[in-house]
Amino acid sequence: MILLSIYESPIIIAPSTFHCLAHIDGEVATARGATEAECIYTYNWMYSTMPEEKVLQTTGPKFLHVYLTTPIEILEKIVSQAENNGYRSIVITCDHPTDRVRDNVLPLFEEASKAIDLELTKCMPMPNMN
Repeated sequence: MILLSIYESPIIIAPSTFHCLAHIDGEVATARGATEAECIYTYNWMYSTMPEEKVLQTTGPKFLHVYLTTPIEILEKIVSQAENNGYRSIVITCDHPTDRVRDNVLPLFEEASKAIDLELTKCMPMPNMN
């Protein structure tokens, strides 16, 4: 079934992570900000530094971001639960292999995090990667 949704703003917060480098509440703070600005927040399931249930407690519209490189049994599970969890759409990245993020981008974030408040570094674990 195709559902049509109308939103107050044409702005969608793109899937991104490590928001805890800017604010202690990380992606939860971004989702709250998106709600206040009447924008759509896109939750990056794989690399978020905040557990999904905390982000889902915010009230604004949310899209779920997934990678096609995720193992199929995990992908089927999270996609089948997306609507029940309140996501209004699924955003797919199909040209960004997981290895490139882990091997090239993550070390840059880890290096940058050495210069930030140590309290913020407590938010660095990625709960969905366990």
